[in-house]
Amino acid sequence: MHTNRTKLMLMMAVVLALFASWIAYTWVQKRGGQAVAEAKVATETVVVANVEIPYGQKLEAPQLKVIEWPKNLVPEGAFKDIKTAEGKVASRTIFPDDIITAKRVADHLGGSHLAALIDDKKRAITVRVDDVIGVGGFLLPGNHVDVIGVRRITGSNEVIAKTVMKDVIVLAVDQEIKPDVDQPKVVRAVTLEMLPSSALKVVKAANEGKIHLLLRNPATKIVKKKTRTKKVVYRKPVKKQKKLTYNVNVIRGTERTNVKPKS
Repeated sequence: MHTNRTKLMLMMAVVLALFASWIAYTWVQKRGGQAVAEAKVATETVVVANVEIPYGQKLEAPQLKVIEWPKNLVPEGAFKDIKTAEGKVASRTIFPDDIITAKRVADHLGGSHLAALIDDKKRAITVRVDDVIGVGGFLLPGNHVDVIGVRRITGSNEVIAKTVMKDVIVLAVDQEIKPDVDQPKVVRAVTLEMLPSSALKVVKAANEGKIHLLLRNPATKIVKKKTRTKKVVYRKPVKKQKKLTYNVNVIRGTERTNVKPKS
């Protein structure tokens, strides 16, 4: 009798274990199916580069492709359709599988591709250089440079050099806006992007003497010096106390003498 009861309890335990396993398996499958369904819904179509698109090149359909991307990871300004991105001009080098965004391209409304790369508030100015002034030929579109003006004082051998502009973007070298190779090349003219007021300074420096360009690392940021304000502490004037004077009467016998003590 005891043996039958033990067998019955073991069978019930096995049945309960199988039932619990079946419930767990069903729950996991259901949750997994929901996760897959949610993942399919939470995607969005974006346009990416199919090949490397150089700086200044016009975007064409064969260079682009459409992929599905997680909706919460889509960057701001991303293009959703190839037709909306086609015809734009790359304002920087776009590498394969990079998402095409409004910040990486410029509108081409006519004229040269260079005109489309100019910022709305800025202008393009071309300065004449030579192989030495042009940083030994290592100047390429997209580089950042400082503009140095050099002039000789009339009637003297003294030469003055001053920085005219800092961190200026090179739009084109000679008539090329595509940085295809990183090899030395003799250049005769460099087109720079700057504000109209800054362009006037460069033109003035070019007419007074020569223009030199200093190549800089684009990652280097200009740190503006903070002006220190002198702290002024207002102190209420202290009123001087009037010095008190007094005399001492000295009595000797019948004589009385008034003596002023020494301070």
